[in-house]
Amino acid sequence: MGFIDIVLIVIVGAFVFFGLFFGLVHTLGSLLGTIVGIIFASRLVDPAFETFGFLFGGGTVARIIIFILIFFIITRLIGIVFWFVGKIFNVLAWIPFARSLDRLLGALFGFVEGVIVVGVVLFYAMQVLPDDTLRTMLSTSSVANFLIATMSVLQVFFPEAAQQAVESAADSTAEVIPAPASP
Repeated sequence: MGFIDIVLIVIVGAFVFFGLFFGLVHTLGSLLGTIVGIIFASRLVDPAFETFGFLFGGGTVARIIIFILIFFIITRLIGIVFWFVGKIFNVLAWIPFARSLDRLLGALFGFVEGVIVVGVVLFYAMQVLPDDTLRTMLSTSSVANFLIATMSVLQVFFPEAAQQAVESAADSTAEVIPAPASP
C-alpha cells in the first residue's frame, strides 16, 4: 500500500469520524451538500479561476485547488445548516438508544459522503491532470481506482444536473489545459 492509498484512506476515515461525531441529520445535510457542491463547484470553477487563479500559481493545480475549495465551502455550509436544524428540533432525543443509532448511521453516511467527495475530486483530477504528473501515481493506486470505480457506479443515483456538471467541468478544463508534448 502506497502513500497515496494511505492518504485517501485517512481522508475517507475522517468523513466516517465526522459522521460519527455529528450524527445522521448533519451527515445527511453534508451528503446533500456534496451533491449541490458538485453542481456549483463545476459551474463556478472557471469564473473563480479567472479571478483567483493567480493566487495558486495558475495552471492545472490552481484550477483543481479552486474546485476543491468551492466544493468544500458549499458542502460544509449546507452541512452546518442541517446541523443547526438537528439541534433545534432534536429529532430523535426521546427514543431510547436513538443517539447511538444516530451516530452509527451518521458514520455510515459519512463513509458514503467520503467516498463520493474523494471520488469526485479524483475523477476531476484524472480528467485534467497531464499524464506525466500525479495522474500516474493515482492510476497505480488501488484505493484511488476503487474510489473512482465506486464513483462511476454511484453516478447513476445523482441528479442529471450533477452528472453533467462534473463531466462538463472536466471537459472544459481539459480543453483549456494542453496535453503534454511527447518526448
